[in-house]
Amino acid sequence: MINKIASKSALQMAAKFTGGNFLVAILGAISTLIYARWIDPYTMGNFNKYTILTGYLGVGMFFISASYNRGFPYYIGKRDVESATHVASVAKWWTSLLVFIGVFLFGTLSIIALFKGDWFGFFGWGVQIVIFGSTVYKNYIKVLYRSNADFLKMNKNNLSSSFAGVLLLPLVYLFGFFGLAGRRIIQDSIEVALFIKNAPYKITAKFDKAELLRFMKFSLPISIPAYLDSALTKSTIAFVILSFIGQKDLGIYTMATSLTAFILIFSSSINQILTTKLMLKYGQTDDFFATFRYIIKPVLILALICFVFVLVAGISLQPLVDFALPKYSESVLIFHILSYELVLSVLRVPFELFISASMKREIIRIRIGKVILTIALLFAFHDSLKMVATIIILANLINICVGYILLFHKLKKLKVAH
Repeated sequence: MINKIASKSALQMAAKFTGGNFLVAILGAISTLIYARWIDPYTMGNFNKYTILTGYLGVGMFFISASYNRGFPYYIGKRDVESATHVASVAKWWTSLLVFIGVFLFGTLSIIALFKGDWFGFFGWGVQIVIFGSTVYKNYIKVLYRSNADFLKMNKNNLSSSFAGVLLLPLVYLFGFFGLAGRRIIQDSIEVALFIKNAPYKITAKFDKAELLRFMKFSLPISIPAYLDSALTKSTIAFVILSFIGQKDLGIYTMATSLTAFILIFSSSINQILTTKLMLKYGQTDDFFATFRYIIKPVLILALICFVFVLVAGISLQPLVDFALPKYSESVLIFHILSYELVLSVLRVPFELFISASMKREIIRIRIGKVILTIALLFAFHDSLKMVATIIILANLINICVGYILLFHKLKKLKVAH
């Protein structure tokens, strides 16, 4: 039915790519349900408190990300492989620098904890080396995956990593907190190795001062708001929960976000396809209006499918968690609220047009407004996890409305101009 409805390949490929990631989501959900029987909410919160600093350090990625994410597919769409490769080589150099900084910082914190005899701190900070490094490097290397065949390779990478995560579950059973750290280190390392091995382009890192400055000049006005809206907001949410509600509740929230992350695999898959198609289309046509018309139909159809999926998931999960994970029963309501981000994230795809068309002011308005609203509400209303989750989704919904107002205003101006 989807193939019949779709007039363009974007929706068809999104369906195939998302279908492949369905198994990834199932494997991840099974893994979480299994190890959550062995790990109590307090221990889960203790493990995840170390990731708060990692989230704040994510700011380093945003110095070049918008320029790189736009430039590489844009040049590929124009069949200018030489320019695309140069852009990727400079991005790889910056990525390698960030990885080195992460190794140095978290390695230092880990060694300090070791000298203090704090084994939780030693492993908690040590695993952040891999978490930060793999996150930064995957943000770089996934951009190289552009074609339909590349996306299928990405599916295989994700599946292999998920199978490894299942096989590594005995570490959690045997060693608890330390098993969580060991499992994450091995699984993330395997995933990065597969993405490197199967990358469609073999890029050599290259330092180019002039190109880096151009990257930063374009990226920072767009990416700093994006950082505030993603990594900083996420870390601030965890900080608010840890400070005002408690470490156990951070564990409950972590489980809810873990469950949500599995269904957000679908939005990640969909957005990867649709955003790529959007940027390639804009690179081919340089036409804002035509690109919007090209992408809006699959966006609306997939958003509706995601909405139905969220309703079904929310209803069906409670009995399963009550039976299998009674310690985390409170997580289900939080999961159900947060899972509507699946729908909202798909609806947000057309906003990538602002990046493709270098409309920095619109992106800044959307991002900064959401961050200010979210953080202000969080510090004002943090009496319960339910309240925190509701604020997150409410702020996202307002963000979507503001974004479409700006988008339709731009389209109206273009229509009048034509």
